[in-house]
Amino acid sequence: MTGILTRAIGEGMKIKLLFFFLLGTILFTPAYATIPLNYPGYYTSRKINKTLDTLLISKRYSYPGEFARTADFLTKWQVQNPADTNFGGMIEAEAGELANVIQTDNTLEAIWVWARYGQLTGDTAKFSANIRNAKIYCDKYPPWKEEGAVGYDYYRVHNSAWGLTAAEVYCETYGDSSYYGFADSCADYIMSHPLNIYHPSYKYINSFVTGWAAGNLYQYGILRNNNNWTDSATTYGERLMYWITLSTQIRLSEETWAMSSGTIVWGICNSTFREDTILGKAWIETNGSYVDTFQVWRDCGDGYNWDNAWNVAYCNAHYAMYEISKNTKYKDKHKFLTDALLSYDTDFDGGITSTTQDPDTEDMCWVSSYLAKMGLNNIFETLPDTDAGIIKFISPQNQAKYNIGDTLDIILEVSNFGLKSLSGVNVKITGCYEDSAFTDLNFTETKNTAFSKRCLPQIPDTLTLIAVTTYTGDNNLSNDTTTVTFFIDLPAVSEMANEYKTSMKITPNPVISYATLSYQLPVKAKTSLKIYDVGGRLVKTLINEEKKAGSYNVNLDARSLPPGIYFAKIICGNRSFTQKLTLLK
Repeated sequence: MTGILTRAIGEGMKIKLLFFFLLGTILFTPAYATIPLNYPGYYTSRKINKTLDTLLISKRYSYPGEFARTADFLTKWQVQNPADTNFGGMIEAEAGELANVIQTDNTLEAIWVWARYGQLTGDTAKFSANIRNAKIYCDKYPPWKEEGAVGYDYYRVHNSAWGLTAAEVYCETYGDSSYYGFADSCADYIMSHPLNIYHPSYKYINSFVTGWAAGNLYQYGILRNNNNWTDSATTYGERLMYWITLSTQIRLSEETWAMSSGTIVWGICNSTFREDTILGKAWIETNGSYVDTFQVWRDCGDGYNWDNAWNVAYCNAHYAMYEISKNTKYKDKHKFLTDALLSYDTDFDGGITSTTQDPDTEDMCWVSSYLAKMGLNNIFETLPDTDAGIIKFISPQNQAKYNIGDTLDIILEVSNFGLKSLSGVNVKITGCYEDSAFTDLNFTETKNTAFSKRCLPQIPDTLTLIAVTTYTGDNNLSNDTTTVTFFIDLPAVSEMANEYKTSMKITPNPVISYATLSYQLPVKAKTSLKIYDVGGRLVKTLINEEKKAGSYNVNLDARSLPPGIYFAKIICGNRSFTQKLTLLK
């Protein structure tokens, strides 16, 4: 099956068309890397935000678990009151200016996520009521009747494209073909309302939405075996290809509203390039490097500075280019962007904000759905069936300091990173302590695994724990092991003095043979003063009796002790103080 333009010109002209696109890229494109730094409306810092690097290196994600978390998050923002005129609709935001906005596109996006969850897990019951209620809202407020002046149809076309993809996954998951009628109306609206991609005020948003419509219309046309829809989709894609040649680097790295140039690229890849992969591979070889990889926040002048949404679209584009070209660098960029966007879920509720400028109390349901579909869902294609691993140590925390003698909880966050449920995953810790446990992990499940509490040493030290998961058939070693390093130290002297009003002085220090330990007790209590070697072993007990508050001296005879580092620890009731001493011979 071929598009209208491609069918009309024949195979010989397809070669000429490819030549035209490549030539246009050379003739119409200025010689700079992504876009000129002085391009109107842009800051001079269009580059990857380097502050992401350290955040992402140390973070692991269970992508099925993150998808499930997002599906749960969306349920919190659905209107549940049957008496409400917006019953079943999705509220855009947790808080802020969009907290009272309820729209059809948000609701269709949630239908897609919930239905896809049922498809992945086999649990079609969990969100069935949410989907049923969302369909009621969408039937009442169909996407092609959303707001917008006559002739300015980008929002209705955008929403109708969401209607296609939501209906597709819903019908496949639940075996309910009745919803195809709703989607057919969306497809007809898209086909009969082409957007003007050269409009002086709407050229970018119309182009972005045309890309979104083209990709979804083509996929739905294939599903429904409708040549009119697939032909319209490939024609939209061909128009966008020419539009890009007029200023290639700029038009492949532009952002506005909830979209970016990534949406155009995704749309072309999933329409025109699905028809002609040879054309697609050549185009990507020439132009793929101009597609932005990460856009830092900027004020783009229209009030919709939704940088997280822009980057989800770039994420989607890179995976689409990977699917056509099979060049793994695009798959790697897709994963980088997915991880970067997941890192913005700082309150771990399954939602992210539309912009990095908002607090995590203003997560948006729509951009969270975008990330589930365009980021997480694509990664599922590369996941193994069997993959258990460790997210992180919850306790002890890496590089944290603990006081000597404290009780330590050892807790790991263990997750199922693969596509199948796992029974009897072995979790083992080694290093300063050793222990093991077994746990079961359902698909999408992450759970905490706790080991026996441990008493920390009586002396300062640097300790390391290594955690490893093992499971038969798990060949992905990259997430099986994690290490935590933590420190055992004396409480700060200033804190001890303020809280306990106690002190200890060793004279002389270093010690040759004898020393005097002068100490002050704040209260009457059972008191002990003991000497430990560097290995934490008790070598001398100087005091072990009840003492009144006051100042005291005690002599230490160290002649029988080998030279080295020792620690004198005094305990008065529930108060303690430790001081280091050095013994010389």
